[in-house]
Amino acid sequence: MFKLLFKQKYSILVFIITVLCAATQVATSYGFSLIIQATVDKNLKFMVSATIAVMLIYVVLNTLGYFRAIYVEKLIQNFSTRLRKIAIADFKKKLVYNEKHNNGAECIALNTTDIQQFEQYAANCLFAIYSISLVVISTIVLLKVNITLFIISLALSLLMMVLPKYFNKAIKTTTKDISKSTEDFNKDLENALASSEMLNNFSALNLLDRIVNVGSNNIKNAKVNRKKSIMTLQGLNVTLNAGNQIALIFIAGYFAYKGYIEFAMIFAISGYTGEFFGGLTKVIELYPNFASANELLNKYPEIKEEKSLPRVEKLDKEIVVSNVKYNYPDKTVEFPNLTFEKNKKYLIKGKSGSGKSTLINILNGDLKNYEGSVEWDNRELKQFDIKSAISTMNQKVQLLNLSIKDNIILNKEYNDKLFREVLENCKLVDVVDNLEEKENTILDNKNLALSGGQLQRLGLARSLYHKKDVFIIDEGTANLDSKLADDIEEIILKDKDSTVIMITHRNSEKIENLADNVITLGS
Repeated sequence: MFKLLFKQKYSILVFIITVLCAATQVATSYGFSLIIQATVDKNLKFMVSATIAVMLIYVVLNTLGYFRAIYVEKLIQNFSTRLRKIAIADFKKKLVYNEKHNNGAECIALNTTDIQQFEQYAANCLFAIYSISLVVISTIVLLKVNITLFIISLALSLLMMVLPKYFNKAIKTTTKDISKSTEDFNKDLENALASSEMLNNFSALNLLDRIVNVGSNNIKNAKVNRKKSIMTLQGLNVTLNAGNQIALIFIAGYFAYKGYIEFAMIFAISGYTGEFFGGLTKVIELYPNFASANELLNKYPEIKEEKSLPRVEKLDKEIVVSNVKYNYPDKTVEFPNLTFEKNKKYLIKGKSGSGKSTLINILNGDLKNYEGSVEWDNRELKQFDIKSAISTMNQKVQLLNLSIKDNIILNKEYNDKLFREVLENCKLVDVVDNLEEKENTILDNKNLALSGGQLQRLGLARSLYHKKDVFIIDEGTANLDSKLADDIEEIILKDKDSTVIMITHRNSEKIENLADNVITLGS
């Protein structure tokens, strides 16, 4: 935890300011002892000087405290930003390598609730540095005051330090339970809300209440269990702290009575032991935060530099499918041997369950655990990253909460001529121009400015704007009327510079005549 924190910007500055704050705090105890000693000695001049010095020390302490708080927050936010980047990078890696990614629920939790927990843990861990500094500096001062008091303090502190290890496992387990239950709740609620229309149609909206109740109870139980472990640790810790301070002050009083130290030093020793055991108590109280933070950080694996697959930018000759089959838990889908030549157009038809979408997902690189061979220009498809050479359009259009223009161009440089061309080809010019904000109209899932058919055309416009060598369409015009679908598909199929592989359920003689080959699966 500390190792990772101190790799961030401002970490060294925070450490220096923290140590100075602790040293200044201990100095105030020494200053008060000088004031008391001057009072006992009836030395007014020295008492005034010591009082002014203590006041100046408090000004310095408050100033240091202000800057420490500011830079601690900057440090924590820098680290939070880094963790968010790690979470997103891990999600993108899982997408690229087709690993299980929980539909983004875990990534959302890592960027929201887990980050909030971590920031609290990190703040407490950084405060622990202040407490540790108090312990170290107070120890040094006690050693200079009286070596016997130092040895006794050290022995008592060792007794306090053995406490945390007995609570370590429980704290780690409950922290993991909190994170897991929150993640599960987010996933279940997100799924239920996405299905709210279906639930409403079946008068089953009360299922939302059940999901909230179950998820809330799981989170509550995990948090209560963690609080029990923490409070038990803190209760024992505070009891030992009070007992240790009382014992040391009693011993200091005895030493003063015997004349080993001055009576005014009792007050200073009281302050030093207060800082010593108070700091130690705080470190032990914060120990659950160390355990929790480290457990939470285990969910943010460092993204290792993996050897990426060689990237293919274009199709030079052909894609050849040979003896391919794909195994599902309940069935196996087998495909005929197929060849897709560069710049030719292919329609894929077949009954539901015949493997049309499975074939598309194999061809675009999303399914790699197939049997048989799929060769891209005489090289096995599994051995390459082909995303730069393929545009894929399916029936479900995914939207970002951005403008129409940004939903089409994504991260590609804006080209006005190309943008207007794809709007024209997808029959969207009038639709966009009639909107108040035109192409700058913001799209979101709560207040859609476009109908379902218009959104599907927007998805086609996105694919055309990002034109690549191979254009794969999986029911990309299913929500359009026959004439509009024919018009758009005609434009796509007449493009001489692209290889088109299109799944369709429609029977359109006009479109079939434009294709070089019509492939029927499951026949």
